[in-house]
Amino acid sequence: MKRFALILFPILASAQPQRLTLPEAVDLALKNNPRVDAARLDALASAETPTQIRSNFYPQLSANLAGSAAPDATRIAMQALQNPTQLSKLGAGLTVSQLVTDFGRTSKLAESAAFLNKADQQTARATRTQIVLQVNQAYFAALRAQAIQQVAEKTLSTRQTILDQVNALAENRIRSELDVRFAQVSVEEARLLLTQVMNERQSADADLAVAMGLRAPQRFELVEPDAGDTNNLDPAHWIDEAIRQNPEAEQRRYVLEAALSRVVAEKRAYYPTISAMASAGVVPTHSNLWVRDNWAAVGFNIGLPVFTGKLLSSRKAEAELRAESARKTLSDAENRIARNISVALLGIQNAQERVRVSQQLVERSQQALDLARARYDLGLSSIVEFTQAQLALINSEIQLSAARYDVELQRAILSFHAGTTP
Repeated sequence: MKRFALILFPILASAQPQRLTLPEAVDLALKNNPRVDAARLDALASAETPTQIRSNFYPQLSANLAGSAAPDATRIAMQALQNPTQLSKLGAGLTVSQLVTDFGRTSKLAESAAFLNKADQQTARATRTQIVLQVNQAYFAALRAQAIQQVAEKTLSTRQTILDQVNALAENRIRSELDVRFAQVSVEEARLLLTQVMNERQSADADLAVAMGLRAPQRFELVEPDAGDTNNLDPAHWIDEAIRQNPEAEQRRYVLEAALSRVVAEKRAYYPTISAMASAGVVPTHSNLWVRDNWAAVGFNIGLPVFTGKLLSSRKAEAELRAESARKTLSDAENRIARNISVALLGIQNAQERVRVSQQLVERSQQALDLARARYDLGLSSIVEFTQAQLALINSEIQLSAARYDVELQRAILSFHAGTTP
């Protein structure tokens, strides 16, 4: 382990850390992560569906060119062509068709597609907030590892100083060789702690790099973000906020609205469909039996489903069942969001309490260490008592560092569940 540390330290010292703030990490993640672009493109694609459906409201214009050649008054007995009586001709024309009304079925289908597009937009927003949360988690984990590394480095420096002092006292026969051995053990323990902490720091930096979409691991010099506001911890306020703004809840609401519009559309499939048509053209080349060189005609069509083999009733039943399923899914999502908000608020309160207790523990541990140091200097206690007091202070400082960043991490989780993540 010592040989590993001797190899590792020069490598880490030669790597120049990159200065990084939390907003920079978030921006980099949103630019690099392909899931953001994939969700955005899916939303843009689904935005085209309402346009496709609404195209039925506009006139449909088509151009046609047709011709045939046959002896005059030829009649095809097998009727393979549409008109059994064939005349030589060449004709061209335009045909216009227009939906007059289908009693709102098409408009409801377009409305349903528009709601589904809004649901896809919320899915894209949810993807962004998930990535932001991942970056926050990795960033605060790296900050915590960075703070703990500073504690470990300070511990190693302090114990090395104590070892030098004990060595000097032992050479003057003021302290025993046993004290020197205990001091050496404490230095090696501090060095081992620093090695473990540096390994955790490297892992945290690697996780942060992955969260930002970087393939190669990098070292970062992280900047402390401004402390967030954690004064308002009223569950009712945050739950109401989350029900309104959480992207999952909004996505489920739009899916429900789309399903309800689909139900209305399937009910209106029983109604008639009225459309109008017009066609006009010319016949520049034709048989002598053809009486005009051009033509024009208008007409209308009323379609009414009479028997569809239970197709319409089955589609209506399916739409109603899917709407009810969407309603239940929305209710379940709101319940989960409320539960997640409550857990996040409890996490903030717990982390704040841990900060308060850890601060007191650090103060008490520092006082105990000062007393142990004074007793040891006066020869009233052994170095074991002194090193135990040092260990207690180290543990309390590590606990305080972890608790402080847990507050910020829980605040980020609360913002994620509440839908207020930028």
